[in-house]
Amino acid sequence: MKLYFAPGTCAHSPHIALREAGLPFELVRVDLKTKQTADGRDYLAINPNGYVPALELDDGTILTEGPAIVQYIADQAPQSGLAPANGTIARYQLQSVLGLINSEIHKGFSPLFNPDTPDATKAAAKAHLANRIGGIAKRLEGQDYLTGNQFTVADGYLYTVLGWGQFVDVDVHRWPAITAFLERVAARPSVQAAREAQLEISNATDFQAETGMGVSGHINHQHVLLGNERLMAQNGIDTSPLAKEAEQSRLSGGTAMFLAVDGDLSALVSVKDPIKNSSQSAIQALRQANIRIVMLSGDNQTTAQAVARQLGIDEVHADVLPRDKKHIIETIKAKGAVVAMAGDGVNDAPALATADVGVAMGTGTDVAMESAGITLLNGDLQHLVTALNLSKETMKNIRQNLVLAFLYNAAGVPIAAGALFAFTGMLLSPMIAALAMSLSSVSVVGNALRLRMQKLT
Repeated sequence: MKLYFAPGTCAHSPHIALREAGLPFELVRVDLKTKQTADGRDYLAINPNGYVPALELDDGTILTEGPAIVQYIADQAPQSGLAPANGTIARYQLQSVLGLINSEIHKGFSPLFNPDTPDATKAAAKAHLANRIGGIAKRLEGQDYLTGNQFTVADGYLYTVLGWGQFVDVDVHRWPAITAFLERVAARPSVQAAREAQLEISNATDFQAETGMGVSGHINHQHVLLGNERLMAQNGIDTSPLAKEAEQSRLSGGTAMFLAVDGDLSALVSVKDPIKNSSQSAIQALRQANIRIVMLSGDNQTTAQAVARQLGIDEVHADVLPRDKKHIIETIKAKGAVVAMAGDGVNDAPALATADVGVAMGTGTDVAMESAGITLLNGDLQHLVTALNLSKETMKNIRQNLVLAFLYNAAGVPIAAGALFAFTGMLLSPMIAALAMSLSSVSVVGNALRLRMQKLT
């Protein structure tokens, strides 16, 4: 048998069923845009409907429609328990569940993937989905799977379509029973194997990194761009169709990256780096030390401001390139300030090298660490506060030692030279003088060792 599929589609459901059934099969990838199979055939000649899945049997017969395909697979391996026997009431109950998933959940997601769907229609579709998913959640309470405690093809189908929620802002995890179900299904070896088999990582050629903007290259003879709006604009690509979604990502502190394939805007990738719990307290501690905090970010202004608000940073420079970061630091230094720069990326390297003190994160790039004077091994900003306090205590200790040594020698050297002889007739024994010099060194070292007892955080 041959299963025609495309990643991220409902074809994942029969793929899971085939692996659960233990049947021999071949995966054939389909490009839904060009309607071509991975081996160069016209997919419309195989399935005139043009969509996946399609199952080609050994005699050349083509089966389409997911619910029909998964039942056929189940019937080929009755011992798997993927479907009750034909003609039983349990089989008809399974078919009713498959129909519910197909008509109410699967089809319910369709308008949410269409960028031309009006917002009001999308809102209505989400409300309808929430109602239907909530009903399924009640059904799952007290049992492992949709029809009881036996995994069936309906469970693989539901697992597949509920996975789409993450792409269209439908939170399926608001229902504990749904979350438990998804985790239970995801842990099955067949599901994990199906997911891994559908991942096809192709090599990129003509790869180029556009500093401060993104990357570009060719994958499977297609020109691919991944980066910010500046990169898209430079290549004449309109990002307005995804502008609303990008702004929503930025307002939550996420970085919005656009993906374009062969000159067409294809997707929005939102990446959010969670703020460490210790970062806010570290910023507050630096403020209390009368240190001016400036945030330099290559991210969009909205994203940078959202992160800055969470951290309590008032001075923000966004949309800056590496050379801009370097220029800003040079400007601040020209005003007489001593500047410390903390960063972890390639884009931070010029600024780290320009600052009076460059602080790199040990979790960052090698070039950043090579450009900096200090490296925080675990990338925790709280250790920057520790380093600052340690430097202050070290300088304080050095000054104490200088004063101590000066006073000690100011008194000891005249005595050793015989200053008391004229008054008392006493001369300092060379042995006592040697001991006194040793005690001088001991006092300096002892004072320095007090640093080990200092509370630096």
